[in-house]
Formats: sequence, C-alpha cells, structure tokens
Amino acid sequence: MAAASAESFDAYYRQVIRPALKKLERRRKHILLKILAVMMVVCVLIAGVAAFLVIQGIHPAFAAIGLIPGLVVFAVAYGHLTHRYKAHFKEHVIGSVVRFFDPSLNYDPGGRVSESKFRQSGLFQASPDRYG
Repeated sequence: MAAASAESFDAYYRQVIRPALKKLERRRKHILLKILAVMMVVCVLIAGVAAFLVIQGIHPAFAAIGLIPGLVVFAVAYGHLTHRYKAHFKEHVIGSVVRFFDPSLNYDPGGRVSESKFRQSGLFQASPDRYG
C-alpha cells in the first residue's frame, strides 16, 4: 500500500475513529462513576470497621489494618470495571488505525511480541523500562 496521506487519515479519523472514541468516552465516564461509587463504599466500610474497633478499645493503629482488605476490594473492582474498556479501546481504536495503514495486517489486542523478537526488530534502540 502506498503511504497514506494526512488528508486521507484525517477523513478516516472523522468517519471511523472519532465515533468510536466518542462512544468509548461515554463508557469511560460511566465506568468512572462506578469506580467513585466503589471507592465511597469502601471508604465508608473502612471507617465503620475502624470506628467499631476503636469503640471496642482496640488501638487505632490496629484499626487501620482494615485498610488492606479495603484496598484489595477496590483493586479487584477497578480491574473488573476497566478490563473490558481497555479491550474495546485496543480493538476499535488501535485496530482501526492498524487497518487504515494496511488492511492485510492482523492486530491481536491480546497478543504479545516476544522480548527476543522485539529486540531483533531494532525498532527501538533504548531498552524498555519494563516488558510485558
């Protein structure tokens, strides 16, 4: 395929990518509201448990141990709420960009390039700060 022009990509962006981004933005805001609700519930539960333990005469430092399960619950809920959003973004936005440049390319959002192939490609000369 010949090099795509900026004008053709701009038209493709307006027709394909921007509508996908608008839909994803609505979904992102909805997810954010859910995350905030989970955060509020977790904070209220932690405060309630801490208050109960302090009332029972347990030192406030030990009452803070309730933070650990609260943070675990929040982390699990956050991962659950954002997982599908990230997958949709990769499929509909990144996938669309890849197809624009070469429809014969196969983009696998869940796929990975091995570290050895990444290094052999020579695309990036600096070492990555993390891989995976």
